[in-house]
Amino acid sequence: SKDLPKGNYTLVEVEAPKGYELLKEKITVKIEKDAVVEIKIGNKKLPDPMGKIKLVKVDISDKNKKLARAKFHIEDSKGKIVGELVTNEEGEVVSKDLPK
Repeated sequence: SKDLPKGNYTLVEVEAPKGYELLKEKITVKIEKDAVVEIKIGNKKLPDPMGKIKLVKVDISDKNKKLARAKFHIEDSKGKIVGELVTNEEGEVVSKDLPK
């Protein structure tokens, strides 16, 4: 990088690293002659993306016939049960938010 003349500068983050929150505050830096100013800036990690599952349970021979009270377990990639779904009278259920 090119040497900056002494004076006051403002740093503005325009793009955060993937998975981190964009820094909202501007950072003011004072540059002195023949000095290197080191700045450590922390970014807050964003929570893992969340998603939901919507399930519609139907009769295999009559897709218009919705099936109530069907029960499912939701398992993570390690086989651990992280939720349960039970269809309503319309044969539908939506899960709570699930981590990616």
